[in-house]
Amino acid sequence: MMIASHLTPGSLLAFSRVSRFFRSLVFTQRAESIWADVRRREGWQDSEAGGLTEVQLANLLDGDDCTVCQNYAYPFSDFRLRVRLCYPCIANLRRKGESISAEYWHLHPRAFECCLSTRKTWPDMTSELARGEDSIFFVPDVLKQSAELHRLEAEAIAQNQSPQPVSEAYVVSRAQYRHRAKHDARVWENHRRWLQDQADSKLALRKSLRRADISKRLLPLGFVDAE
Repeated sequence: MMIASHLTPGSLLAFSRVSRFFRSLVFTQRAESIWADVRRREGWQDSEAGGLTEVQLANLLDGDDCTVCQNYAYPFSDFRLRVRLCYPCIANLRRKGESISAEYWHLHPRAFECCLSTRKTWPDMTSELARGEDSIFFVPDVLKQSAELHRLEAEAIAQNQSPQPVSEAYVVSRAQYRHRAKHDARVWENHRRWLQDQADSKLALRKSLRRADISKRLLPLGFVDAE
């Protein structure tokens, strides 16, 4: 376990897949602190919104498999929707609200108010939808929130109560969650950019040192530096 505590979140996930024995070491309640320490050491801040285990958080922030199908085909972490998706799942499950409503006619009228959303477009994830366009949602989340609203209202009716207050309370609680999740996303996106800048700088330095070493060896042999 001492070795595991010195890995990155992504490396710790890979470590857990080596064998059942290694998986049993790190997929326990006692190991939660190790996952948290590893994540924090890499600069990833805690989630204010909560709702994710440390293992789920590790996969979102630094994993390499799709949240939905576990495909390893270069999945991308969408911090706004809190999912890591491969290309096929992005195409099928990351859609505008109007598209989802057209397919799932039974959605609760307030379902989208309870869902995480984003305006960042695929594939660059930096451009945003034009003003007036509907936001993008994760289809399973929309279905889940719709089902929860229907369930709460059904239980209220079964107890001879008005369904509106319970659904309103749920929408308010989800609005608070969405606000915290949006803050988490901004923090994580900034840290991801910082990590990428650091990686790019290290790569440029290695190339520069390699070039200098090659020039040092070849110039005495009569080769001329192209520059």
